[in-house]
Amino acid sequence: VMLGITPTIIAVLGTSSEEVCFVAVIGRRRVLGFLLAAASPSIYTERAFKYQNPDVILQERIGAQYIKSTRGSNRRWLLVLLEYVLVLAAIANVATLSWVLGVQSVNTMNPNTIYMPMIWSVIGIITHVMGAVVFHMRVRRLDEVGQFIRSSTVASSLKAMMREESLQYVTIPESRWFTFLAWFLSVLIIFSIILGTNILSSTTFVGPKDAFGVLARYILSVIICRIIVVYELEVQRVSVKFEMSSNSEELIAIENT
Repeated sequence: VMLGITPTIIAVLGTSSEEVCFVAVIGRRRVLGFLLAAASPSIYTERAFKYQNPDVILQERIGAQYIKSTRGSNRRWLLVLLEYVLVLAAIANVATLSWVLGVQSVNTMNPNTIYMPMIWSVIGIITHVMGAVVFHMRVRRLDEVGQFIRSSTVASSLKAMMREESLQYVTIPESRWFTFLAWFLSVLIIFSIILGTNILSSTTFVGPKDAFGVLARYILSVIICRIIVVYELEVQRVSVKFEMSSNSEELIAIENT
């Protein structure tokens, strides 16, 4: 029973597709976004067929006053390194869990295979990739002159990582294709949770103590990813606020001259 409700529990504790995509697309942290997708099999969804407004993602959260702009700060390198260490540890945790569940137990859905838990994790990654496609149809990153960023170089990605460039984006009006794909994404998220429930609930020869340990380890990986995403979103929110303040000061200076 405990294994069966694990996908639902970690989905409630986890991050949404829109939040991870905001970090990957707008924050230009594509590698980090992919790693976060790999470390969190279940995806949070507020409601079926409802796509979260991108502007709502950057709303101020509890404790936001303690996060300052890291633009030009040397400690940013340390924070970025810590993020990658933690998310890689979370991936290793999920991967070893999938291997242990496949090798040391029997799954009644397909008793002759050991990769059923791994399939669930891969479906989660595919869902996040699909979410990135949908998000790109709704929100675009802008460069310093207000043009769409069509490609990224290593130098520009490093600048984005260190928050040394302006953070600007534009929301694109919804199209029919966007609505269709957003609904399909919602169905895919629900399917992922149902598939994970069926796979884990079909796992036999796992005692209550071991099942609690599996649940705790999944929760640990999800919480690590959640902390990283919340922090990155708050840094981006502060960067947007910093950019708006800088632009306001420039306008005031022009008016005074």
